[in-house]
Amino acid sequence: MIKRRYLVLLLCWLPFAGLSQESYYSTDTLFQSGVKIVDRGYKSNARICYIVEGKDTLVFTPNDINEYGINGTVYVSAEVPIVNRVEKVFLRRVYKGEVSLYAYHGKGLKTFFLEREGGGFLPLPKVDKENPKITYKDLLERETLDCEYALNNLRHTRYSESSLAVFLHKYQHCSNRPMPATRLGFYGGLSQLNISPVSLDDDSYSSLFNKTSQPSWLFGAFVDIPLFYSDFSATLGARLLTTSQSYFFIAGNLGQDLVINATKLEIPILIKYAPFQNRIRPYLTAGPVFSFNLKDESLFFLTNFSQEIITIERHDHVTSSSTLAVGATAGLGAEYKFNRRNAVFLELHFSFQNAIENRIEDRSSRSFLLNQTGIQLFTGISF
Repeated sequence: MIKRRYLVLLLCWLPFAGLSQESYYSTDTLFQSGVKIVDRGYKSNARICYIVEGKDTLVFTPNDINEYGINGTVYVSAEVPIVNRVEKVFLRRVYKGEVSLYAYHGKGLKTFFLEREGGGFLPLPKVDKENPKITYKDLLERETLDCEYALNNLRHTRYSESSLAVFLHKYQHCSNRPMPATRLGFYGGLSQLNISPVSLDDDSYSSLFNKTSQPSWLFGAFVDIPLFYSDFSATLGARLLTTSQSYFFIAGNLGQDLVINATKLEIPILIKYAPFQNRIRPYLTAGPVFSFNLKDESLFFLTNFSQEIITIERHDHVTSSSTLAVGATAGLGAEYKFNRRNAVFLELHFSFQNAIENRIEDRSSRSFLLNQTGIQLFTGISF
């Protein structure tokens, strides 16, 4: 019996769920949903609503209908000042709340309007034509005085749909969360890499990689860009690493020794997720990383232990068969924020990189192809 009730509720809910995404139009006495409305772009949609019924096309103006919706976007008929005259047009709703935001697109023109619940439409030009000292921020300040955090957020609000919508959303909830900002930063720390061979051109080297490695320094810079005014951001960085590795193996009376000293440039392209807005802010980050060898000095020695005589043979033609590696990195960190831009942070990364083979023209060279895994710990500042 309980299952039947749930089934009935589900069947009743599905039509309403689908209706929310259906196209519709309404007048004072009619609401028609499930119609086919042609989307001809913002400029055309602001003037005409085209509805297809079979082989016929119905054309509605802002004088004919009050509102229509297409692909989840709502257009509302309103009589508002456009340039130097008052016109009745369709305004596209950008944000709906206690104070809603609408956009109008015309020929060479894009402007915004505010609508407070129970009130009319208020123009929101970037700059007042009669008094250029009055900007959209002055008008928004007047409309949002009842929230103590609005003024601070308004300082960092741009004249764009996404920025204005986020500002009004914060005002709606009187949120103290600051507006996100693009940040630059520098960092430094330690890197511990482990190298493993993918292939060797001589099987005698296949058992070589009993390795020891030392932590190395890394230094980098980055730019962090907010994504869609959300808890996500994109981080593009570049960092220099120096690595020093040695690999040694003894089998019987033969010793093999490989020493690698390299300088690399790494370019991580990361997505950062920071859901909390406290002064101490933890976060997660992950994405691909590309690595380029700027300098690669490799030395290979064969040691022969014969009775009491030890001979060491150096091979000068030992080269890395890869200058490029591609992989991924993921990490976690925390930052202490002084304001919306300035912060200090500590971050721990785990990464792997697979080498991409390059063809070597010198047939006398012995080459090796190396993958890398490791961890990186660094600290830095942003501003």
